Amino acid sequence: MRLRAIRGTRPLCIPLNQLISAAEYAGRFIGLRSGICDILATARCRKTVVFPDCFYSTTPFKVSDFFALPGWEEVLWRPGEPPVYQRETANLE
Repeated sequence: MRLRAIRGTRPLCIPLNQLISAAEYAGRFIGLRSGICDILATARCRKTVVFPDCFYSTTPFKVSDFFALPGWEEVLWRPGEPPVYQRETANLE
């Protein structure tokens, strides 16, 4: 199954070993929290992670707190509502 691109964007197919270079060339990465974010942790570009606004499994912790990425901007998303910019996490490096 092939997913459709978000209106106003073009889909990209980039090999994993070229993701950092591609993000740095673009100057920006925005994505859902996934392993791709971990690959791009050292990329020198503006990085924004989108989290679902919910709790992680049966814990009392929000997904955004449990899987936080130091130095990244965070956006919280609830289905049916516009995304909300939350914060920029502290850069612990």
